[in-house]
Amino acid sequence: MLGNISILISFGGALLSVVLYIVIGRKEERSLISARIAYYIFAGFIAIAVGYLFYLFLSNRFEYRYVYAYSSTDLPLFFKISALWGGQEGTFLLWLFIAALLGFWVMYKSGKDEILVMPIYILTQFVLYLLLFVKNPFTLNSVIPPDGRGLNPLLQNFWMVIHPPIVFIGYAALSIPFVYSIVALIKNKYDSWVGKTMPWVALSTMALGLGIFLGAYWAYETLGWGGFWGWDPVENSSLVPWLFSAALLHGMVVEKAQGALRKTNLFLASTAYVMVLYGTFLTRSGVLADFSVHSFVDLGLNNYLLGSLGFFVIFSWGFLLFRSRKIDSAPISKSYFSRDFFVYLTLLFLTLSGVIILLGTSAPIITGILGKAAAIRSRYYITTHIPLGILMTVAMMLFPFSIWKFKRGSYLNKRIIAIIASAVVSTIIGIIYRMEFMHLFLLVSSVAAAMANGILFFERLKGDIGLTAGMTAHIGVALLIIGSISSTGYSDSNNLVVTSKGGDYAFGRDFSLRGVEHIKRNKDKINLAVAEKGKDFIAELDFTDSEAGMVRTPYIKKYPFYDLYISPSQLDIPNKQVHLSFKKGEVKEVGNYRIEFIDFNAKMNAKDGGMNSVAAELILSYDDTSYTIFPKIERHSDGFHSVPAHTDFGGVIHITGLQADNGEIALAFEGFNTLDEEGQTTLYFQVSKKPLINFVWFGAILIVVGTLLSFRRRSISLTSKE
Repeated sequence: MLGNISILISFGGALLSVVLYIVIGRKEERSLISARIAYYIFAGFIAIAVGYLFYLFLSNRFEYRYVYAYSSTDLPLFFKISALWGGQEGTFLLWLFIAALLGFWVMYKSGKDEILVMPIYILTQFVLYLLLFVKNPFTLNSVIPPDGRGLNPLLQNFWMVIHPPIVFIGYAALSIPFVYSIVALIKNKYDSWVGKTMPWVALSTMALGLGIFLGAYWAYETLGWGGFWGWDPVENSSLVPWLFSAALLHGMVVEKAQGALRKTNLFLASTAYVMVLYGTFLTRSGVLADFSVHSFVDLGLNNYLLGSLGFFVIFSWGFLLFRSRKIDSAPISKSYFSRDFFVYLTLLFLTLSGVIILLGTSAPIITGILGKAAAIRSRYYITTHIPLGILMTVAMMLFPFSIWKFKRGSYLNKRIIAIIASAVVSTIIGIIYRMEFMHLFLLVSSVAAAMANGILFFERLKGDIGLTAGMTAHIGVALLIIGSISSTGYSDSNNLVVTSKGGDYAFGRDFSLRGVEHIKRNKDKINLAVAEKGKDFIAELDFTDSEAGMVRTPYIKKYPFYDLYISPSQLDIPNKQVHLSFKKGEVKEVGNYRIEFIDFNAKMNAKDGGMNSVAAELILSYDDTSYTIFPKIERHSDGFHSVPAHTDFGGVIHITGLQADNGEIALAFEGFNTLDEEGQTTLYFQVSKKPLINFVWFGAILIVVGTLLSFRRRSISLTSKE
């Protein structure tokens, strides 16, 4: 009840603040106080709603559907907190909360533009309210389950705890340059909006970049397929806004220096935010459910998301088109070898990359309109980005020369020799490892770019560290490309099998099974002994049952120039408990048995109208034999308890969770597994060597540090209210 009331009061405060800013604020500046108070109400009650949802998770209030869906009594405290953003409703609330907090900063720094900036900023958040009204995290279950479903094991990871809030900081921050670009168009004045907005663009670029890289590392560390970026449409939905945001940051550098690219920057400011809304539509509407492993199911949000997207597209792009003839802009540069021209090239390549990825990501929608929906294969992204990467790294390599051109003498020659030497060495290494021609070309251009920017970095490090922002990010991009080429194109793998009676061998190492530990009801930890030249270690691999299927957590042993990546694929152990969820009429197999969930059978209490018990009607089939069985939960004085059902072969079935309204049930099966003939534990796994994979992570860190330095430098101009 408190959660719903808080959201409604918060929405009322936001709406009132917009009205007061527009209607009263223009007449009397002192009346801005009332508009600000209304904003405080908006932000304050959103904070209350978030705090109350945290409380519901911490106190195991499973009568709330959202808590039931993403938490359980055995979920560790750390993950109960992060479960708040485990599903759609919670992420919308978190996003709105972060936007409300950033709004205080916007209010304080907007100065005389507050009357225009704040109402537009608040209006950009109304789409989140719309989504919260449709899918509310405070909806109640009709029956109080004894336990929750629990958080997806894939999300029970440190990186997934911090990844969503960081991404939503980036999303929320991107609405700010959008707002200022609209204000500039309203006032038809374009001289000052870039200076006020650059820190926000740097912040969004930094936050989105960090969130994307954390997500990539999570995929590498958790999913077990050995890569870090699968070009999945949902992954791309956050990458596209980041690319446009990074392009906007480069464009603003040129505009602030030369007064050029004004129309381009206004377009990028609106497009970056529109891409956030478009990505939200792709990931939350369910349109990619058949093409993405990360996509949320359709929750009936399509019309709301499409309507919001259409409004902001028409509002921003239409307004820009209407004003375009009155926007004066200076030429970029008279020289094709100037600093600003190379910055412009980077903007161009980033934008082109964003458009290419956007088209590929939208392929299921485009092909669906034309005929049969189909997704683009990852080869499309790789093939198009290799030549684009070569052009970008060549431009990054030449960028320092646009600064060095005024300095002559032997020192310039030493720089050139160092860059050429690095290119020659990388060429020789690439030939030795038989790299493909385009891969080799990209490797050489990336190494040369890293060397050129590295030299300029150390030269500028003697002064203000803020001046090294661009070089730091450029080195990071070059290293990330080098690591990506090496680790994805030139890794080596072996498939191995070990049992409790025998081991296997690969990459000069012996692998043997030490044992299996049953951690909890749905998780097993495998201890795999690895012997390598006297340096033995234990690789811990996890198998976790979840509603989405088996989660297999790999083990990664890091070395200076490669990773040893051990990824489990299958584990056969005796008497393993299996957890599955069913919908009415759904059929699944456990061991050699076929299970069909027919319906719920509920018994009501005549006195209070409550439910005394709920039984699940199941049909078990084996060969030509089938019979009905009824596991159930019963109401006692201290709550509901599971009453297991026993099969005729000694198996046991428990109800672990249910949602009667949706016709869904979660069941645990014991004694259904079949063993091999000898009854021994068997582990199937893959061992891979990932060359230079650490260059990817180090490069990603440098990109984030570079944008952080840019944010620090640009935010100096906003240390005092304008």
